Amino acid sequence: MIGYKVPQREVAVRVHRRGSEPVAGHLFVATDPSGCSMHTILDKLNDPEERFLAYDVAGDSRLIAKRWILSIDMLDGEQAAVELATHGNPPVDVVVYLSDGTVVKGGVSYLMPPGRERPIDLLNLTRGFLPIQTSEGLTLVNLDHVIEWRP
Repeated sequence: MIGYKVPQREVAVRVHRRGSEPVAGHLFVATDPSGCSMHTILDKLNDPEERFLAYDVAGDSRLIAKRWILSIDMLDGEQAAVELATHGNPPVDVVVYLSDGTVVKGGVSYLMPPGRERPIDLLNLTRGFLPIQTSEGLTLVNLDHVIEWRP
């Protein structure tokens, strides 16, 4: 049998899960053979076909159900820049309250159709995870766990 290995890059993250302490480790994202990224963590998180993510914590491989992830902090500024490459608008300041009591303060950049630029339009039309630029870097927030959003 011939085995195929998909080229990938490791992304250092801290995963905040429902009902447990945050855990630092690495998520994996497919790349093309030249090493340029084809996908982002945000792509993987928002892919409706994938329910689980491969996650490595100190050499211990795990699979994490995406629906139980509250948020993911990007621990590498260079990798965070890759995640934000497609979100070019100036950020709008927000304060987001998650179901476990966590508060995320930062900026959200988004593009919406004309006449649908309000934050409520963004939240009602977006599914999955949304990047928030914080003072520490970048946090990917699971909108299913947002209980309050303030501009």
